[in-house]
Amino acid sequence: MFGKVLTITGCDSKPSPSDPCQLTVDDAFVVLLDGLAVLRGKCGSAVQCSCVQSVLKEIYKAQPSKFLETSFHIIQCSTKNECPYSERLMPEEAMARFALMSAMGDMLCDTSLQPTCKILLTFAQRYHLKGFMKIRKFASKFVPRILETVDSSESPELERLSQGDPARWTEAVVASLKFVVFEEKDMVTFLLLLLSDEQLSSCRGSLTYRYSSTKLLVSGTVLSSVMSLLLVLVAEIDDWLELPSKVCEWISGAIPRANDTQCIVLFNALEVLASLTNREGFEMQLNVVGTMISCLNALPLPERSRVFSKRYLSMLSTYPKQLQVVDINRYFNAVSISDVLAFLYLLADVSAEIPSCIWDKASNLLSTRPNDAKLRELVVNHLSAGMENKLPNSLTRFKETLDKMNSSAQVDPEFLFSFCNGVLSRLPPQLSHYANQLIPHWIFAVLAFSTSREMDTKRFTSLIWDHAVRILNRVAPNTAMELSPGDSEAFVVRFFEALGSCTAPADVVRRVVTEAVPFHLANQLATFVKSDQIKEVEERIVRVCGVILKNVGQTLLVIAEADAHRGGLNRTAFVIMTQTTVTKMVKGSMDAEFLLQQVPSYVAMLASLPYRIFVYSRMKDLIFKFGEDPVIGQRIYAELTSAPGSAGLKQLTKDSDQRIKNFLSKHADNQFDDFD
Repeated sequence: MFGKVLTITGCDSKPSPSDPCQLTVDDAFVVLLDGLAVLRGKCGSAVQCSCVQSVLKEIYKAQPSKFLETSFHIIQCSTKNECPYSERLMPEEAMARFALMSAMGDMLCDTSLQPTCKILLTFAQRYHLKGFMKIRKFASKFVPRILETVDSSESPELERLSQGDPARWTEAVVASLKFVVFEEKDMVTFLLLLLSDEQLSSCRGSLTYRYSSTKLLVSGTVLSSVMSLLLVLVAEIDDWLELPSKVCEWISGAIPRANDTQCIVLFNALEVLASLTNREGFEMQLNVVGTMISCLNALPLPERSRVFSKRYLSMLSTYPKQLQVVDINRYFNAVSISDVLAFLYLLADVSAEIPSCIWDKASNLLSTRPNDAKLRELVVNHLSAGMENKLPNSLTRFKETLDKMNSSAQVDPEFLFSFCNGVLSRLPPQLSHYANQLIPHWIFAVLAFSTSREMDTKRFTSLIWDHAVRILNRVAPNTAMELSPGDSEAFVVRFFEALGSCTAPADVVRRVVTEAVPFHLANQLATFVKSDQIKEVEERIVRVCGVILKNVGQTLLVIAEADAHRGGLNRTAFVIMTQTTVTKMVKGSMDAEFLLQQVPSYVAMLASLPYRIFVYSRMKDLIFKFGEDPVIGQRIYAELTSAPGSAGLKQLTKDSDQRIKNFLSKHADNQFDDFD
């Protein structure tokens, strides 16, 4: 029968119109192959597959090129339901034909693998075939041949995807590379069809045995193609639980030997794998993230420092908690300071909470580089964002930053305003009480920078004023605080006037004053006065400190005496503020009109306080310096005698110093002369 058919098909002439029953070569092959499929389907086990395959081999030997061409014709007719040589296939007939075609493909896969896979895939999809036990023998040959071909297949689009955004690569993988320009994607889909079938699960072993950490990086293997194939299989084959862990294992072993480009592909593959396994019923994600962490720790440094920093930054927003176990200090110790700074600068806009080791590195560097605007931005942004989002370490870092600011004798204005204004602008209502700790810095900013940093100071005042009012309401409920914007000094003055006039219990007022006027505020003002020679600033500091001492001076004195046992009176806000302002007026070259306004007020304020040697000595300093001035001296005497019961005046009248006696008698006589 086959010999006769071959004789007929040996003619290459086309059928003439006069003889429509004459078969062409293509038609003859179709009839022959169709007949074999029907024979195998009808006779069942009576005709062995080996018998059919032996016949096919004979045909293939006779006409190898025509055999492949005809196979295309068969599938084209079958999938379009246009085949004139057989009726529409029933499911069992379709599987019989598929087995026959697989036998054909077994012979063709060494020379024409790609079209063969396409034919078999199209046929299987057309007839929705499942259960491929009958082609297990052929499948075991297809799988390694497909893997071998994909290993060395290059695709510029896959290269771009594997080195770019992992989300885009994930989209391509989930779509089984359907929309990717990749010649072998039909092979990948056919491989997926075979390995997804439970009856062919034994074929999966050829894949797991083929790959290893060494194989991924061997010359001739295209990493982007291999990883794309493996990720497609992970995405589509749910019951192959071994594969994701194998992929993690292979990547972990490859990372230490990979170059920069290969590292990028491998880390991106882990990102895709984490995304694919993050679904219900799949518990591999944490293992994938753990692999990322171990790979980061295994990267050779400084050779792969660029890969390390880039990958660390990308993982910070997605896996911040897991990154705590990454040895970031290994990176800091291995690279140059410029690389460390470049790495830190990139963290400025990251919203996730950075690990403590990075925070410590940034804040320590900032203390040695106070003018580094990018470092300052990093610290302030993370503090502000952390407090706004109530991140676990944000309050601790806020307090640490405040402690550093408080312990610094000289305050950097750039950091002062960026830190305080940044935190206040994003402080959630639940944490508003933390703004109380910024009151001293506001007072310092107003006194020191209202001239040089006017807009920043006004913004600071507008941001903190509501918090200041809440503090005052604790000691003076319903205090009227209506003030026109623009003059920050007026807000500070009003704040202390409200404190001075309140009738709250002394211990309540003392707590507020302790927070508002701590030692570091007085110390920083003292340092600033020594370094700044701007007349307007000097006068503002002396003037406002006078208001503070007048309204809460006695409370500050009580606080100073209570704290004296810790570091002595000389390390208290009251002593430093009083000493600084009095010394500035006595030894400085301040305007006479300004001194006429301030010196008498200071003397009256000091005289009103309980008698203490330090207080009395500062009062005498002012009298000795300005008592001889007829105008200022007379004003001092008038202020003293307006409060005849003050401790200071009583002590002056007892003083044996001749200069004090002369001052009192002189101005007493002048007062009587004026009266006469």
